[in-house]
Formats: sequence, C-alpha cells, structure tokens
Amino acid sequence: MSAKVGAQAGTLWVRLEELNAQGQKTGNSIIRTLAVSPFPNPLPVELVKFAGVAKSGAVELSWSTASEKNNDRYEVERSANGRDFLKIGTVTGAGNSSVLLHYQFLDSSPLSGTTYYRLKQVDYDLQYEYSKVIAVKTAQAGTNFEAVLSPNPVVENLLSIRLKNYSSDKGAVELSLTDLSGKVVFKKQLDPTGQEIRVEFNPNQVKKGMYLATVTSAGNAQVQRILIQ
Repeated sequence: MSAKVGAQAGTLWVRLEELNAQGQKTGNSIIRTLAVSPFPNPLPVELVKFAGVAKSGAVELSWSTASEKNNDRYEVERSANGRDFLKIGTVTGAGNSSVLLHYQFLDSSPLSGTTYYRLKQVDYDLQYEYSKVIAVKTAQAGTNFEAVLSPNPVVENLLSIRLKNYSSDKGAVELSLTDLSGKVVFKKQLDPTGQEIRVEFNPNQVKKGMYLATVTSAGNAQVQRILIQ
C-alpha cells in the first residue's frame, strides 16, 4: 500500500493505492478527502506587555493584551525565589476581545528585596498558560531574617524553626503551609521567644506530602519546600 497526500486551502486529500509483492500497482485505489483549516488555532490571549514597578511600599503590576479568546481570568502569582509561586489575587478577563486592553494589580504587601511575579491566564474551560516571570526590586527594610526548617522530611508531625537575624522589633512571625495546588492548609502565628520554635501539625489537617512552607515577618518571607512523612 502506498499513499499520496495533497492539499489546498480548506481541503486535504489522501489517495491510497494497493501494490503487489513486486511493488507494482494493482489498479485498486481509495481517495479520502478531509476539510482542514489553513490557519493554526489562535492563542487564547496575546499578551503584549507585562511589567511591575515599586511605588510607596507597594508593587504595581500592569499588563496589556492585543486580543483575547474565551479568557475567564488572570491569577497573579508571587514568589520569593523565582521558583515556588503562590496566588495572591485574581483579575477578571475580558472574555473575547480584538482590541488593546490594559490591566493593573496592586500588591500592597510585597516581599522585601526582590519579588518575582507571573500571570496564570485561565480560560472558561479551565485550560491555562503562564506568562513570563518578572522581577521587581523593593526597598530593603533592614537585614532580612533567615528561617531554618528542620528536619526535612518532617517526621512525627514535628517541625523546628530556628530564626537568624531576627529581633522582636520586627514583629510577629507567621508560618503557613501551601499544598502544590495552591491551597493554604495551615497558618499560625508563632512565638519567637528563644529564637527556636517547635510546631506540631495535626495529621487530620496536614496530610503526608509535599508543601511550600512560608515563614513571614515584617514583610520578609522565607519559602522552602518540605516533605511531611
């Protein structure tokens, strides 16, 4: 059997020809014609700009689109390290548009130092795609503290947090755990007395698995992946 393929705008035809053992045509052939589009499927959103600027202790994000198709929303995601992102807000999309549109989002409590942002564009059918990652540098509010989490993996639902470069004038310390789907499953204000904190998780609330642990104080955040066994 051999095949020949031809095409013109809107049409694809395929001819199947039967060959004998010597490779000669037997005279039997089948033609199948298919309708095709000469154009590829358009992207749901044509993003032409995505930028961020630090303003008066906040970060203003802005982006523009040249066209949108079935666009439900934008989820704004933030990261302290450029790898592990958490959703911090949602902006409603235009649905369908063929004109230039402009969007803004204000992060009123950005992380100290360099903060990374990206957009998750979600269609009505829940298909999604990510924008590029941008970095915005904000004013450094003193020396960043450091949180050391151990053990990792966490065993027997006990986690120890040791703080470095921390002083009580930096305010409260908070620990949150976010699963890999973006759901916050644990959040607690911590007492930093003694520079080391022990946290016990309820196994009915925090199941075994991988989480993003975020320790926050005075606008500074430390993000680390931890495994709870």
